[in-house]
Amino acid sequence: MLSENQIKKFIDAGFKRWTKGEYDRLYIAATDIIAEDEGFQAQISRSSKFEREIEATKVYVDVKTGETVIAYGFKSFSDHKEFKALVDAIVAEAIADETVRIEDVIVDDTTITFEESPEVITGTAIDKGGKKYLVRWAILSDWDKAEIIEAADWDHPISIELQ
Repeated sequence: MLSENQIKKFIDAGFKRWTKGEYDRLYIAATDIIAEDEGFQAQISRSSKFEREIEATKVYVDVKTGETVIAYGFKSFSDHKEFKALVDAIVAEAIADETVRIEDVIVDDTTITFEESPEVITGTAIDKGGKKYLVRWAILSDWDKAEIIEAADWDHPISIELQ
């Protein structure tokens, strides 16, 4: 399921949210996807048929599953690959960089598995929903494990990312 932050990113990218019954989707016009692509724009300027085919193409992301659906209105296989690459780039940007807040992650010595390296200690944390995160804290290289456990500032890691 897409987070509210991801949904906002899709809307900022030009998607429109549509819900009806059990459906919850984010649609974008195919013409908006190709608006900056010179190759597709050249094809449209040469062929009104191609323009109609692009206009008939439907693109949406299912909010519940995160699945991207493209119902092509045009038949050329090479155009499918190029168009899908444009859609994939937009979707990847909207989904990427999901902000993880430390207050959403349960971090204590029972969920941390220490893997030490100079000046950084890496552990795993589990959030309230059971998702695992890779967490890193800055430490002094001459501390031993007991000192790290006692002194580490668990509320202020230097990085946290979904595994």
